[in-house]
Amino acid sequence: MNFIILARLYRRLGRFADSREYYAKAFSTTMGARSESDLIYTEVCLARLSADEGHTGDAFFGWLRAALHWLSSRVPEAIGWRTAAAIADRAVPPEASVADEVTRALVKILADAAGSAGVEAKHVAHPAAFVNAEDLPAGTFDAAAGARGGGVLLSRTRKQPALAGQQIDQLSALVYGLLASLNPALPEQAATVALDTRFGCGVPWEPSELIGSALTFGAPRILLEDRNVEIAEPARSAFEMDLQLHPGPAVREVVTTDGASILRFKRYREQRQLSAEEIAIVAAARDGLTLRDASGSDRRLDHVESVARQLECDRLMRKLSTTLRQLGFVISFLQVAC
Repeated sequence: MNFIILARLYRRLGRFADSREYYAKAFSTTMGARSESDLIYTEVCLARLSADEGHTGDAFFGWLRAALHWLSSRVPEAIGWRTAAAIADRAVPPEASVADEVTRALVKILADAAGSAGVEAKHVAHPAAFVNAEDLPAGTFDAAAGARGGGVLLSRTRKQPALAGQQIDQLSALVYGLLASLNPALPEQAATVALDTRFGCGVPWEPSELIGSALTFGAPRILLEDRNVEIAEPARSAFEMDLQLHPGPAVREVVTTDGASILRFKRYREQRQLSAEEIAIVAAARDGLTLRDASGSDRRLDHVESVARQLECDRLMRKLSTTLRQLGFVISFLQVAC
């Protein structure tokens, strides 16, 4: 919290480089373990700082990601008072609806930020439902769609969001219209837009991260800028095998106590005792471990994938699509897109 206070102080003093440094220090302690409120607050703080710096594009993308996190939140009523105040730019009165105040403020701020950045939202007749990607079963996603500043997953399966109402419809239409403007390959309408928060790490920014989301949730296509690329076999299996396991950014250390290996987190989460198999995977993944190598000759791939998925859910591990084969795909993909 001291880092946050210093960051806000430096921002008010106009010392923006110092402010950004202390925000980075503060947010590094929650990376990989962020709550929904943390994810929104991180984007809002950096968006306001970018606006003060005169970086209108960065400010716009920050507000767009904040709106995505808000619309897809599972428990919006649990938003922290500090996060709500940061969005509304004032303390929300006790008698007011926090959801209404936050949504109303986001509609105005995002529209203004888009205008400053020169981005015009496309018309959307029927607003999509925004949800967390983990609330839809794998195989129901049609595509992973990305543009500058972030990416989402699309599904024709309608999922009931936690937030509803006229103001939410207005914000949903605005957000999807902006995404469609940034990515011409997006369909005019989508039943459901799902957000992969990457287990507390936030919206996928880079093409390689979007590939990771597509592989994780079984999306068969990637829409990037104005390109539509299918991830077909055997490429899909090769990419999945080359996904790398790394220790999660929320992990602080692994210690041995009375013969048991205990993993401790930087913040929030309770320490966890590791099984012998988990110890082996965590140790091998310190410098990056592909699923191909983890499966080896004595473990089935589907078993390793199941263990890796659970380790991700528990914030112990993080799967990254950064191997040479996938980077080569990304590079060729971007060359085609250009």
